[in-house]
Amino acid sequence: MQELPFYDEDGRVIRKEIAHWNATSNTWENQTKTEYQRDENGILLLREKFQWMLETSDWKANEKASFSVNDQNNRAV
Repeated sequence: MQELPFYDEDGRVIRKEIAHWNATSNTWENQTKTEYQRDENGILLLREKFQWMLETSDWKANEKASFSVNDQNNRAV
């Protein structure tokens, strides 16, 4: 398994991709990726997960979570 994190200029994870090794074809094959969106304070506002679709060679969204913040820039319940 290979996990590739991608970071913004402040060192926060904005995307994470996971691939598995295919010994038959000697290549890494995409499996899942997760994308994160944050506000200017770094507070997580959106997390979206995707599954790699081998048949279409494209990512398909399969889970999406959005978060709200209150006046004190804390995640709202």
